[in-house]
Amino acid sequence: PFDVRRVAGIAEHQMYVAILVLTSTAYAYSSFLSSSHPFGFAQLRHLGLIATMVAFVVAPGLAFRCDERLTSHRVAAWTGRLAAVKWLIGLAVMFVIIALPLRNNWINADGRSWPELFRTKGPSVNLDQILELYVHYLFSYTIGKALGWDVTFSYQVLSVVGGAGFLLILGRLSPLLLPGKGVWLFAWVLSGGFMQLFFGDVENYSLVTPLMMLYLWLSILYLKERVPLWAPSLLLAVAASFHLLTVFLGPSWLYLAWLELRRRGMKDVATSCVLASLVLATTFFIVHFAVVGRRVVTIEAMQETVSRLTEWSGGLNPGIWLASRSVDYYYQIANVLMLLVPQALVVVPLLLYRRIDWSRINVFIAISAAMFGVMLAVWYSGLGVPNDWNVFAPMSVTFSIWCGYNFVRIEGLRYKTAILVGLLVVGALHSYSWIVCNHFPTCP
Repeated sequence: PFDVRRVAGIAEHQMYVAILVLTSTAYAYSSFLSSSHPFGFAQLRHLGLIATMVAFVVAPGLAFRCDERLTSHRVAAWTGRLAAVKWLIGLAVMFVIIALPLRNNWINADGRSWPELFRTKGPSVNLDQILELYVHYLFSYTIGKALGWDVTFSYQVLSVVGGAGFLLILGRLSPLLLPGKGVWLFAWVLSGGFMQLFFGDVENYSLVTPLMMLYLWLSILYLKERVPLWAPSLLLAVAASFHLLTVFLGPSWLYLAWLELRRRGMKDVATSCVLASLVLATTFFIVHFAVVGRRVVTIEAMQETVSRLTEWSGGLNPGIWLASRSVDYYYQIANVLMLLVPQALVVVPLLLYRRIDWSRINVFIAISAAMFGVMLAVWYSGLGVPNDWNVFAPMSVTFSIWCGYNFVRIEGLRYKTAILVGLLVVGALHSYSWIVCNHFPTCP
């Protein structure tokens, strides 16, 4: 049975160590010895062989030093500081100061198309990224234009601002999930490659991701009976208005609704559905009046708006969104998984040795994480997986949170802090080597 306090056997301990060694070896081999340089494993090459060797020598010593010195009291003190608003605001400001100068200058085909799209067609939207694209347009042609910024730089600024918001919400969510240990989850999530979204990525995912995080935070508050169901429901509708990628969070909301039906009956579920519908209807009419330019509300006019939305999105044929079933395609998917969530392999021993309980909170996060797996399996990457990594990035956050939440809760694992620090160091080195490299157009 599940027990976080159960002392780990030798086999379980060795599996976590093996995952740390295997991940480090795969990253190092792919970066310096492999001729193919698979994109999900080979980002350490930007750091350089000497620096990587030094890091891999220093990291074990650091890890074991932390295992001795980082007592539960110190971790709890850091978690308490993390939960303080002034510390979070300071971290968010520091993030903006660091991330904007290191903004991403490797822009995919979609990102390169936005300036021309905005110039020729004005406020266009897509069915799958409605308000996200529209907000970027408004920002570019109001604040951005007033400050002399072009469309690309305006996108990059909003991306970094979205990252500051993400940091603030993560700082509130981590101590809520892991009282006294939340700082570990905070660091775990920040070590992921999906953080590239917030270093000036010129795409339409950097605003919806903080909204998805806000939905997760409010959902945990609901599960702890601190807010009503309509709070996370409203946020999910707002997030869906920004990007339909949030449809993958739908099953997690259905779980919340099912719990509400068992707790109090139909009243709050119905209220939540009404409020969410109002948000989605408001979004439709924003498009109807502000984007399509209609001035009347008639059946014909609304049909035109729907037609324009589907036209901008290339039609409603679901076949264009389904993944190729080739072995090479899923090899690329494995690459994007290890690029975005470097600690992904810990899910194997967590499940194998029953370290995951099925409390309401864990079930909710597990459903969200499982939907990331569904997305990896079925979603078609139109630009090719390496160039479309940001499509998968928002949902990968849920998987990272689930893995980190359950690993940090283990109490009976020898040298757990050393293993944890090792996973964080290796993951952060790989992720931020890639992020920093992307700032330089000449970076290989």
